[in-house]
Amino acid sequence: MVSDRNIESEREKYMINRERLIEYQTNYNAENRDKILEYQKQYYMMNREKLCELAKARNKQRADCPNCNKSVLKPSLADHMSRPICMNKKLPAVKTESKRRLIIED
Repeated sequence: MVSDRNIESEREKYMINRERLIEYQTNYNAENRDKILEYQKQYYMMNREKLCELAKARNKQRADCPNCNKSVLKPSLADHMSRPICMNKKLPAVKTESKRRLIIED
């Protein structure tokens, strides 16, 4: 188990050496661009089926619109929220009872 102290010390080391580490990574990526691209192609070809299944599952997730509470596919939620039918609707006020009084929340 990693202690909180180790995590804090690692963060401090990173913040102290941040500029140097970023410069090193940038140089490494520039020098080894061909190797990195080749590795990415090989990885994709080896894991293509699994990656495609994950992408399909992600695209089939449903989400509730916060404006109209309609269930839509997650990738199309932003488009749905920009349409007039959704923008004109507001959720009805929710009534809750608190200390023997009715409070209507907007």
